[in-house]
Amino acid sequence: MLMLTRSLYGTLLVLLVIANTARATDDYYYLDPLGDDMGLGTDGDPWQTLTKAIPELTPGDTLFIRGDSSTPYQGQDGVEIYVTGAAGVGNEITIRNAPGHAPVFSGTHLIDSGWQLVAGSVYKIALSGLDFPTDFRPLLVFQNPKGQTGGDFLSDPPDPVGSALNLQPGTWYFDAALDELHVWVNDLGAGVDPNAYTIEVGRVPSALGDRSPPFASHLVFEGIEFRGYTGVPFNDDSVAVALPGAITFTNIAAITSPSDRRNITIRGCTFRQNWKGLRLGAIHDLVIQDSVFSENIASGLSIGLSARYPDDLPHTTGFVMENSSILDTYGPWPNDDVAEYNPAAIKVHEVAGGAIRNVLVSGTHLNRNGFDSPHGIWTDVDVTDFVIENNEVRDIEGFASRFSGRGIFVERRAHGNSVKRNLVVNAQHGIVLGTFNQGVSQWPEDAEIYNNTVIDSLYNGIYVYGAVRPQIFNNIVVGTGHVPIRIHQSSLGVGASEDVYIEANGSWDTAPPSAGLFYALDDLWGSPANITAAALALETGVSGLTQEVNADPMFQDASNGDYSLSALSPAIDAGLPTGEPYNGTGIDLGYLEFPSDVPGLGAVGYVLLAVTLGAVGTVRRRSRQRD
Repeated sequence: MLMLTRSLYGTLLVLLVIANTARATDDYYYLDPLGDDMGLGTDGDPWQTLTKAIPELTPGDTLFIRGDSSTPYQGQDGVEIYVTGAAGVGNEITIRNAPGHAPVFSGTHLIDSGWQLVAGSVYKIALSGLDFPTDFRPLLVFQNPKGQTGGDFLSDPPDPVGSALNLQPGTWYFDAALDELHVWVNDLGAGVDPNAYTIEVGRVPSALGDRSPPFASHLVFEGIEFRGYTGVPFNDDSVAVALPGAITFTNIAAITSPSDRRNITIRGCTFRQNWKGLRLGAIHDLVIQDSVFSENIASGLSIGLSARYPDDLPHTTGFVMENSSILDTYGPWPNDDVAEYNPAAIKVHEVAGGAIRNVLVSGTHLNRNGFDSPHGIWTDVDVTDFVIENNEVRDIEGFASRFSGRGIFVERRAHGNSVKRNLVVNAQHGIVLGTFNQGVSQWPEDAEIYNNTVIDSLYNGIYVYGAVRPQIFNNIVVGTGHVPIRIHQSSLGVGASEDVYIEANGSWDTAPPSAGLFYALDDLWGSPANITAAALALETGVSGLTQEVNADPMFQDASNGDYSLSALSPAIDAGLPTGEPYNGTGIDLGYLEFPSDVPGLGAVGYVLLAVTLGAVGTVRRRSRQRD
């Protein structure tokens, strides 16, 4: 009997090992551009499409994706995520690059022939004969050498000209009435006949979506590039986008009841040349790490709920973005009915608790008509208890407007936001609280703006347009076109004058209008009254203003973009204590106290930026030296 029991035990053990081995191989699936959806999805017999692979995934599974830019996954359309992982380490579903691979999913349609000469160097093609959707209007057009993909926008800026009569080299126009795309391509060595090139037109709205219940949770996306995805306009007269974003987890269905969509991580991914990189809503504990967003339209990413929905719905919680880069975000096309008003490289709505840290935002650009400039980092509509820290925001284009080109923007009901240790260079307005057309009930409350360095703002360095109890201290503001720190007078008329607290800021300009330490107090946009700190305190009773530093901050090498403090800088040890560690006898003014505090130090896109710009416009990473 004992022998039989042992024999039975051994048999069961073998069967258990076999079962576990079989399950282990099922945990890993493979996708390959040359695969076959009729296959097994294994290493040796991979699938080809996300449409096949996604429904097969269960908690704990990993989908390894092969390929690179020379063999992109072309035109895979809007695959819905109807699967979800489970809580606990190892139970999430992971969709990632296979080791040694850098897969690219592209939403473009390739055109290699069929262009007809119109006149001169202008050619046209009818999209109706190329399997484009009904009522399609192209939003993204690229030009490549023959047989290649993944190239540059045909034009710069990438939006179309206003009519066929405006065409010139490197531009395009779409005639909606005739369904014809007109191009005048760049001569890349093969002349100006587009038939000698491969033209790509964005055709697919998105790669992955989660637009209806049951909602996905516990997902990881890693090491994948998404390029050329464009929303489909809903009629001939509008460029409004129905489904923007390479990955689109939308709000509408998710917020009709409390969202259970949670724990989604996007790590080491690239979102390039899309009409929005990410459009994600109603996700709890969303994490974006080590990713690059480059040359997207309207925004690199838009996160959270939307202001169009009731205010009493639960907020999204716990959004964190870190160690990433947002490079060259373009304003949306210049149409009166465009759906993407007031865009931003990063825009966050209705999120309770979270952070954006160690992110490089470099370059937001006007559209062809010179308006709808994206802001840099924008927290809007009930983004509460949020931290914006250790970021670098630079080259934020704009125009002469109260609502244009803001580096960091804290707006409606964004209460308890902390903006600290950021470097903002060359924006229309460096850091802004509130905006000009909102009542007191909309003003952000209890914002802390401290230890930032704001350089070369065209208008204002720090602008408090409408805010309740803001605290502004330990900042350095240099090189402003109007004034370093500007207070709109109506913001002082709410409650007691101690609602605004300003102290221990450093400001310096060598020439008017803001030479010396000036504040601005105004009711009119065009004519602020420049006054000293003492005059502001006397007139308004604003707290603080006792420890300002009106002197050259003595940066290490400002002409070459090094805004760290030299050993003799008067900003060293001149700040108010913040409860955070510091070097020396006190905390410094500005963004850099320790080398580890350098904004964007871990941003994966920084090397890409340096390669793109060369030595121009990059920040040299050097800490100040003490004697």
